[in-house]
Amino acid sequence: MNSRDLVSALESLRLPNEAFRHRQHLQATVYYLRTFGFPAAQEHMLRVINRYATGLGHQQKFHVTLTCCWTRLVAAALDAEKSARSFEEFLEYNPDLLDKKMPLRFYSRDLLFRDDARARWVEPDLQVLPVCPPHAGVRPWD
Repeated sequence: MNSRDLVSALESLRLPNEAFRHRQHLQATVYYLRTFGFPAAQEHMLRVINRYATGLGHQQKFHVTLTCCWTRLVAAALDAEKSARSFEEFLEYNPDLLDKKMPLRFYSRDLLFRDDARARWVEPDLQVLPVCPPHAGVRPWD
């Protein structure tokens, strides 16, 4: 599914839960970053993922810190990698993003999975996350 169709299905709550796994989270994140830039994309991800989880009856799965962490990691990768011309090529250049445990490089398990980290942004305790300029990611792919 292309990124525009994925995001449309996600936003309209038509995307089945089994069709929205880690790779699709990354794809939606890239779409929002390339469309809006870093801070606005993060706000979109927070709003859309929360609404999606709630719509499926899984509001308890929504995790603010994980959503923000992934948005920052993807934004930093987009900002650093300027030669990718598609989402698939972007993943080829950044295969570490496919590792769902990547946030544990920055957060201890105890901190990341606390209730307050689910409910609000919590700074990492192991390593500083990359800084993302506001323009991170914004540019069209051919």
